[in-house]
This record gives sequence, C-alpha cells and structure tokens, in this order.
Amino acid sequence: MMEKLQTAADAKTVYGDPIQVNGKTVVPVASVAYGFGVPNQMALPGQAGSDSAASPAGGVMANPIGVLEVTSHETRFVPINDTKRVLGLLLLGLSVGIVIGSRRR
Repeated sequence: MMEKLQTAADAKTVYGDPIQVNGKTVVPVASVAYGFGVPNQMALPGQAGSDSAASPAGGVMANPIGVLEVTSHETRFVPINDTKRVLGLLLLGLSVGIVIGSRRR
C-alpha cells in the first residue's frame, strides 16, 4: 500500500497535465492530502479477535484549488472561488426550509 501511495505522490498529482487554450497554457492545481492509520482492534482477553493483527489503512484526498495560467508575458495563479455557489446553495436551502416550515403550521 505504501508503495502505491508513494508513486502517486509526485508533481503530476498536484499539477495536472497542461492544456493549451487560446495561446495560453493552463495547468490545473490541486491540494493533495495523504492520511495513514491503523485501526484499533483491541479486545479483552478471551474475546474473539484478541490476537488478530490490525491492517494499516490509508487514503488520499485531492481538491482542485485553481489553475496556473501561462502566457508569453506572465504566469499567474487563478484560484477557484466557490463563494458565490456556496452562498447560493445556502440561500436555496434556507428558502426551502422556510417554505416547509410554514406549511407545517
């Protein structure tokens, strides 16, 4: 498992394949986090599983955070900003909650 995760931990995981668009090179950028652990499988003496070995577990989480925009004049980072979408969904949820609450009365 460790070997698989180590091979995945390279620059291509964080920086995706470059894409050519209208004379610009766009490179996707992600935040990548790795986590590892061993489940707690302690058992009291005499209980089933008291001598079983715990298997390690791990995981990877990648979140897109923006793109690098490369032109002949400059390179800049353009963040992905979901603030408007999150606020819109929050307002939609609040509106639905108000409508459902008013119908129950």
